[in-house]
Amino acid sequence: MDNKEIKDWKYLGKVSTGDIIKLSSNIGAAKVSKKLSKKQLITNLDLFGFGQSLFINLPGSKVDHYHLPTH
Repeated sequence: MDNKEIKDWKYLGKVSTGDIIKLSSNIGAAKVSKKLSKKQLITNLDLFGFGQSLFINLPGSKVDHYHLPTH
């Protein structure tokens, strides 16, 4: 995240850990990801189903792997 500003889609105030996904909080997700090792982050993204098919055919929708920083 090296000096890049991270914003939420609107002001969410104080967000609990449980509400980070529910409210789609970019700031909350960034804070949690900084506390995890790369292996823990990948494992948790897989558990949440990131990068997997939604089984719906929407324009622009594709199955893709997430891209993590190399450092």
